[in-house]
Amino acid sequence: MTSGTVHAVRDHDVISAHESAAEKGSVFDVLRTIELKSSSGEFIEKNLIQPVAISAGLTAITLVLDGDCTGECSTVRQIQGSTVWPLPTSQTPVTITDTHTWQRSSTSNVRDDIVLDQSFSLKAMINGQMTTTTKSNLGRPELKVRCDSEVLGYPGCVFSGYIANLTVDTAEYPVAASMYWILQEKLKNHPGSIKYGSPVHRLADTTKHKSNRDVMCDLRIAAFDPYPGRGTPGFPLPEMPEPSCDEYPFAAVRESGGMTLTSGSQCVQLYAHKVSGRWTIDFDPRYSLPKVVNGLWDNICGRGTIPLDQNRAAGGGVGGIVSKYRVLDNEPYYVRLPEVESCGADTTCNVD
Repeated sequence: MTSGTVHAVRDHDVISAHESAAEKGSVFDVLRTIELKSSSGEFIEKNLIQPVAISAGLTAITLVLDGDCTGECSTVRQIQGSTVWPLPTSQTPVTITDTHTWQRSSTSNVRDDIVLDQSFSLKAMINGQMTTTTKSNLGRPELKVRCDSEVLGYPGCVFSGYIANLTVDTAEYPVAASMYWILQEKLKNHPGSIKYGSPVHRLADTTKHKSNRDVMCDLRIAAFDPYPGRGTPGFPLPEMPEPSCDEYPFAAVRESGGMTLTSGSQCVQLYAHKVSGRWTIDFDPRYSLPKVVNGLWDNICGRGTIPLDQNRAAGGGVGGIVSKYRVLDNEPYYVRLPEVESCGADTTCNVD
């Protein structure tokens, strides 16, 4: 979660002051927002605090906010409004804005986990005596911030607990997207599927991208022929003037078949062709059908013959997700495929 994205948490906190057996309490409405930027080490936290209910008998209510930005982080605070409410009927809000900046201590420190803790305590007069309450903590694990300078060489910050989504333009690249979705549904490990909670993980080493691609599609060991039976009716099909090998999971993730297999021929084999003017994803008849175990294909990957333009562009967002969401090496992300999820994954998938 990055630039322009606001993470808000609303809390109703009861902060009580006590005098003997009588309890005097106050309820504050807290709206907390944190705005991060993927291209900057500076991020802004705002806490809008407003009394909702204050017990009669409490006066000179003072709210003390203690903020802590752990890690290599500095903070500049601005307060708009007053943190003192003189009477129980006072309900004026106050906004506390903290501008945090990630500060690296050395060039070797390329990432840092930052925890933003905010705690509140209340001081109030009860029958002429000042009473201080215990603290109420607003720190939340899901608001943990990770700043780094590994991506593109400049700093930026994201919520480390957020798993990014790579959304394939299924309207623009329906053939490739349909093949990916079928493989998400039918492969035993459901790579990249948010439905099954099975993200893929970024592989930062570009030399391994190439070696994965070589094993899956490009080298002789891949045993891939986009023009089987040249001159035989039906291969290659006229609807696909530039057939190409496309693999899923992508070569740039650790789930790629190239990481553990010796040839892409060991994956599920698919191909795209047209039936009654509509693209259809089907099993490549040149290969054996995949082994089925508990309704799933007993494979970790798939590849298929699809149009070259779709192959080149559909997976092109992998690089974009790295910079937009600062996905580091071995970090997870989901591959989202809207508009094709109604396809029948058991045998074929028809798309326009």
